[in-house]
Amino acid sequence: MKKNKLIKTIKQATAGLLAGAMVLTGAPLGSMTANAAVLPAATDELSPATPNNKVGVVTMGTNKYTFGSSDTTAYAFGNSSGHNGADGSGSPPSPNSGFNISGVVNEAHRSNNNKGYYNADLSNSMPQPILKTGYTSSWWHGFYGFGKPAYIANTDGSGDGNFQHISPTSPIDITGTYDSGGKPNSVNSSFSNSNIKLLLPIANAENGQVHTVQDSSGNKVELRQEVKPSDDGQYIIVEYTAYNTSNNTVDIMVGHETDTELGNLDAVPIFITSHGKSGAELEGLHFHSNGWTGSGAGSASGKNYQSFAAFDIYSTRVVNGVQLAGMEKRNSTDPSETRVRAGKWQYEPAGGDHRYWVFSQSKPGYINPGDSAAAFSAYFNLESHEIKKAKFAIAIKPMVMYVKPGSGNTDANKYEAGFMGDPMDSIEEAVKRIKSLLGNGSQIAKAYIYLQGDVTLNRAIEIPAGLDITIQSADFSAATGGPSSTWNTNEATVNGTRFTISRASGYDGPLFKLDSANATNPSDGSSRLSFLDVNVDGGNIDAKSPLIDAKIGKVTVRQDVELKNNKVTEPVASAISVGGSAELDLNAKLGETKITGNTGTTESAIKVSSSAAHPVTINGKVSVTGNTNAKGKANVDLGTSMLWVEKGNTFTGTISVNTTNAPQADNQATPIADYDRNGVVSVPYAKSNFEPDTKGQNVEEADVSNFETGTSNAQVSGRMYLTAPFKGVTVSYVDSDGSTIGVNTVAYGSPGYDANKFNMGTVNPVTKQKGVGATVGETADGGIIPLPTLSGYVVSEVKITPDYAETGKTRTVGSETINGTIDLSAGGTYGKIGGTIYSEDVDISVKFIKAGKTYKFDAKGGGAIADKYEPISGASTLGNLPKPVRTGYDFVKWVRYDDTNGNGTFDTGEPDSGTIATGRPSAGANLGDFGTDTTPFPAPSGNPETITLYAVWTPGSSQYEVRRNYSNSNPSLPLNLGSDADNYIITATVNHDPVSIPLYKYVSGSRIPSSVGTLDSNAAPTPNAGHFNIPSMPAYNVAVNYKYVVDPTQTANFKVRHVDAGGMDIGSAPPVVAKRAEQSITAQKQNITGYTYDSMTIDAGGTTDLNQHIVGLDNPTLLVTNDSQNGVFSGYMPNQDVTVTFHYKADAGMNIVRKYLDHEVGDRLIHSKVDGPLAPGSAVNFPFGGMDELYGYVYGSSSVEDLDPAHTATISVDGAGNITGNMSASGNGVKVNLLLNHDPSKW
Repeated sequence: MKKNKLIKTIKQATAGLLAGAMVLTGAPLGSMTANAAVLPAATDELSPATPNNKVGVVTMGTNKYTFGSSDTTAYAFGNSSGHNGADGSGSPPSPNSGFNISGVVNEAHRSNNNKGYYNADLSNSMPQPILKTGYTSSWWHGFYGFGKPAYIANTDGSGDGNFQHISPTSPIDITGTYDSGGKPNSVNSSFSNSNIKLLLPIANAENGQVHTVQDSSGNKVELRQEVKPSDDGQYIIVEYTAYNTSNNTVDIMVGHETDTELGNLDAVPIFITSHGKSGAELEGLHFHSNGWTGSGAGSASGKNYQSFAAFDIYSTRVVNGVQLAGMEKRNSTDPSETRVRAGKWQYEPAGGDHRYWVFSQSKPGYINPGDSAAAFSAYFNLESHEIKKAKFAIAIKPMVMYVKPGSGNTDANKYEAGFMGDPMDSIEEAVKRIKSLLGNGSQIAKAYIYLQGDVTLNRAIEIPAGLDITIQSADFSAATGGPSSTWNTNEATVNGTRFTISRASGYDGPLFKLDSANATNPSDGSSRLSFLDVNVDGGNIDAKSPLIDAKIGKVTVRQDVELKNNKVTEPVASAISVGGSAELDLNAKLGETKITGNTGTTESAIKVSSSAAHPVTINGKVSVTGNTNAKGKANVDLGTSMLWVEKGNTFTGTISVNTTNAPQADNQATPIADYDRNGVVSVPYAKSNFEPDTKGQNVEEADVSNFETGTSNAQVSGRMYLTAPFKGVTVSYVDSDGSTIGVNTVAYGSPGYDANKFNMGTVNPVTKQKGVGATVGETADGGIIPLPTLSGYVVSEVKITPDYAETGKTRTVGSETINGTIDLSAGGTYGKIGGTIYSEDVDISVKFIKAGKTYKFDAKGGGAIADKYEPISGASTLGNLPKPVRTGYDFVKWVRYDDTNGNGTFDTGEPDSGTIATGRPSAGANLGDFGTDTTPFPAPSGNPETITLYAVWTPGSSQYEVRRNYSNSNPSLPLNLGSDADNYIITATVNHDPVSIPLYKYVSGSRIPSSVGTLDSNAAPTPNAGHFNIPSMPAYNVAVNYKYVVDPTQTANFKVRHVDAGGMDIGSAPPVVAKRAEQSITAQKQNITGYTYDSMTIDAGGTTDLNQHIVGLDNPTLLVTNDSQNGVFSGYMPNQDVTVTFHYKADAGMNIVRKYLDHEVGDRLIHSKVDGPLAPGSAVNFPFGGMDELYGYVYGSSSVEDLDPAHTATISVDGAGNITGNMSASGNGVKVNLLLNHDPSKW
């Protein structure tokens, strides 16, 4: 008790803060999950007109009624006195406030002041609706009672009919026992109808008004009943809120009941689902008219426009995780629950008026009681100060046709066809029956087709004029039911499968069509088609039409729908075409809708061209992404329209958009999304909800300083915009040589008119600068760049740079694939440029050729061959193919090739065999050998084209020289070191290296022409230095100039001699000197006693031999002074040994010549001495030694030579080298050669 008192104190302290509002919390205070000081009165959401609520208020005399509606269900709330139907006057008591449920039979009626409850505005009276749920004038009357129900759901979660019997003596639940068929067969004797009280015993209670009730112990409970549309617009929600203001636990039940009628059928078959099944998303009652009309047993006049209506009361309804109906519980042991009851008017089989059974729960199964009644109630187990809610989801469907392919049931062959247990065989048959029953102009326009299996369509489903048809997966699988007065436990099986409508193989038309031109079922502006909880799948089968083709009326795609995998091969939308005056509503308030995986050629998944004010409305989580065409992402093409969000809605999905209405200036952007601002405070979407299809475009919020595309209107805050950078397309028209075609400056036929130029006024080149994604051409030209006319010419080739900008081609940047957007054959005409501006600048070349056969020749190095042309005719007049001339070669043949790069020459990789590829000019033409100079040109037949040929050659017999020239590198002493040459035929391989030249080394080289071959640039001694290679000898002479420098490691001998007339060395000659090439060398005569200088000769090194690359002193560059008269010599050392000899004549008298020779070094001259003249016959005595030159030498041997053969001298040399004897009596004297050895002590 202390804890409860504390809680009560806290609640009382916070009463002021919570007044007028309700607090729900997941962190309970004590044992409560939700609490409030007092229940507030009618909430604000019940009064204003919002899209889901659609509240209307009508005053009739002293009574004030409120109205609201969902898609197909409307309610009226107010004074229910007099709305008793067969219950009898005064029962229930008056005053009393309650509600009634009717069907919205036409969408247009929701604009009435009663929001579709009735088919016209109401003012002074409350007539019976066209399609109602209470018999005649009966309304749903509310009751409450304190106590527990007799039975509640089983705790095992099975949901079967094995209920818990928790209160056998319940004072408010009349249920006693059930038979084996689920029908109650006794009543609870403790029950008293006096314990059941009116919920709102006042005349004009407000919808949502709080009513306080009290039990016999003084415990008070605040009750509030609200009637309102569900968030997803599919149901009317009846919500009970109960608050226990006492300190004690209180059990109380609240509910509503009526005598039911549906579609003029009083005996409505009713299916009862499981009750309390774990994880169930749908539990409750399902009424479905089986095609009969009338009352009682249901065997009256036959089908009419009210036949096949359906009515659902769900005690549990969960949609995509959102609980629309069910009971709030504090924990898993809380026995509180929501309940449903199906029974019989007026008296139940077990006894008691059907109203007494308001708090009973039916067993799962089926009943056809003969005259149906129904109830729904909530059992609240309320702990102290606990608050909780119970909700029921109620919907009436004006007409429901169940469809299960293979059933065989058609409109013609079975009366009950379309009933849940007797489904139609096809959607087409269902539409046929709907049309035949409802027609155009009947009071009911809305109908539902419930699929109990997958469907394949091989023709379009046409939506008839005036009809509003929704297609969805069925709530229940096929169930049989039974005849009147049937009670059984054959409960309906809840369907948990989302079925698929597929395209049949071979069928290429639309699956659904709204068009006033429909052949069987013409549509009109009031035609409606909706999808809910169903897939529509094109199966990637080649088609020529979208899944849905709407030119009039309205298409609605609700939650849990996928439109996917439609593959169109024509330039049409791949998923939905919204044309004419049609509207598309993408509305997924709860759950999600996807349009994805659809592919096309040029158009988007959704293409909007409708003239409607708001062609496409969006709400909830709708995803339109992942659709493509040949250009890439292609989801929603808005044309010039915007996506629209209606008042009260919020868009949370993702839509990728494109528009050809791209910005025309940098300060412009194209609006793509807007909303109804009437009373709306916040923007109902975010920038992140939208994406651009086109690479380069962006989605941005409004920049109010800039303008909307193509207008002077400032951008509007809250709108979303597509922005696009400006890129260019330049189209140049060129001739067969690639030259820009000129434009005439005079009119056709005037003097100076050139037939090879465009007519005056033609623009060439054409340049378009537009926002990325805009049409390439202008609107006046159909969005294309037209092809100019050039008389006598045709287009042979169109080239685009970059090539990946062309439609059908792609490039990859990172993980993103970017598709081309430029069409080079717009409208099927090659050279007309269409598509949309690419995300890069694009250049296009359109090549014109003469309208005949044009031949272009690549002579491959031979003399140029002029183009040949002749018109298409019977026989050629061009004669034989030309014969080109190429020096060094013999012509072989012409070969046809495909000039893919258009440069007029045959390049490596260009096709020259097989056939020309598809997509190329002259596609399919044969390539390869075309003929020789003796082959006639072929007959000019077929299509105009340019034929490109290249010449094939073989090397001829003529030879061409490769000459190597050798020279030194000293500019002040230039020397020709010789040359050599070889001859080669063309294409021969040439290899040469610089030669070895005495006293020189290779340093550099050059070639003429410099473009021929390769020459190693390294100097010696690097391997391959100066190597020259020509892979294929050209048809002309080639020279290589090799340069050399003096090799400092090599020398030659420079020798100077002085000799007498007999050639004997005399005088004192210098030693032999080792000299490098090009070093300075000098020599001159000597004054030798007894001799007179005579002449000078060059005995070695004086002769040039360039064949051996030897230069001599006969080269004037090397010989500076050669003065034989005066005995003077000077010059530069050649690359060979040099000997210069000075010649002398002996004076009168005799001389003795002594020559001292190094006998150990080849008798090298050490010193010489001439003595004389001596008297004939005189004595001679020359001791050895006495000269510095002989230091280190000792005498070895000697020889004596007479200078005159007729000598008589007696000269001798002793063992010590002393010379003695007598001179000759006559002659020139004698020469003594002393051969000396080395003194070992001195060496």
